[in-house]
Amino acid sequence: MRHLLLLSPSLLFACYSETSTKVFNSIPEVQITSHPNQVEFNELEEQIFTAQVSDTNHANEDLEVSWLLDEEIICDWETPQPGGLSDCVILFPSDIERVSVQVRDPVGAASTDTIEVKVIPSTPPQVDLLSPLAEQRYYSNALIQFEAQLSDIDEPAENLLLDWKSSIEGDLELEGTIDTNGLFTAARYLSEGEHYLDLTVQDSAGKSTAVSQIIKVGPENNTPTCNITDPESNIGFASGETVVFQAVVSDIELTPEELLISWKSDRDGELGESTADSTGHTNFSSSDLSIGTHSITLSVVDDAGAICSENILVQIGTAPNIQLASPGNGDNIRENTSVLFEGTILDAEDQSDEIAVSWISDIDGEVSTHGADSNGNFSFSTTLSPGNHNMSLKATDPIGLFS
Repeated sequence: MRHLLLLSPSLLFACYSETSTKVFNSIPEVQITSHPNQVEFNELEEQIFTAQVSDTNHANEDLEVSWLLDEEIICDWETPQPGGLSDCVILFPSDIERVSVQVRDPVGAASTDTIEVKVIPSTPPQVDLLSPLAEQRYYSNALIQFEAQLSDIDEPAENLLLDWKSSIEGDLELEGTIDTNGLFTAARYLSEGEHYLDLTVQDSAGKSTAVSQIIKVGPENNTPTCNITDPESNIGFASGETVVFQAVVSDIELTPEELLISWKSDRDGELGESTADSTGHTNFSSSDLSIGTHSITLSVVDDAGAICSENILVQIGTAPNIQLASPGNGDNIRENTSVLFEGTILDAEDQSDEIAVSWISDIDGEVSTHGADSNGNFSFSTTLSPGNHNMSLKATDPIGLFS
């Protein structure tokens, strides 16, 4: 028997209304706008990626966006900007092939945009160890210089990380600096013994280069000895005269020839250098010292920087100038008659009355020590024994220069 089901008009209307008001969700859209579909980057190069998102039936603030390197999220889910923009700062490792951005709406609908990338691998840093070196001599009480020349094609040398190790002391933890030319410098003491030194330099990509060196650190260093043997201190020399300085030097660890020897004046500055022979004798000469009193310093430096110094005083000046007005050469004087001596004695550096004077006859010997007054004038009389006298006047200034 067939049964017939009758529906009321109101029930029919209700079914019709429910079917006609059903709403379908649209899929959000996303596109990377900052870079083309295929692009190259250097390893660890920093890039800012930007994408535009939209959804026809959701506001931008209802959406969420995330960024991926290959399959790994690099910028986690986040609401885009009011205008629908999303950005992500990416530092590229070497093995990445894709950058993707994905968007999702509150219902779960999502879409993705992807570009292909090629990452050019970075190169490890380059290292040239300059100090310490195996052929150098080192001491336990002297600072040891640590120097390395660094470079990296992919980044500034100042960004590199250095790790110094010693087989005896372990991590050295040097507090050094890297200048703009890539030169690393530091200094520290090492204990006595044979050290195997290892330097590892690492860049921002984690790539490293290692160099090593074996050095021997000896016992404590001894300071050199030095002694100026000639001239004596406070000796005077005429301006332009060649002054020869002589000294004897020695060192327990080094031969005399290995020492660095220099000479300096407190008035004229650095004078020059000299070398010692195998017996430790050295000499240095100068004819250019300026007029005045010089404190001459001899400095002797060994390979560890220990210094021996010795000082002497040297006077540089000009000899007095003598003008004899009377008597004249060949004058005849009556016996028992006083002879008048007159003239001037002047000196460029000293007062005339400070100049020592000696009047000498080859017959009577020294007949007077009468000198000049402060203006340089002298005048005195004396009697001489009969005969032909060869008279000489010697005027000596305070530093021993005479005329």
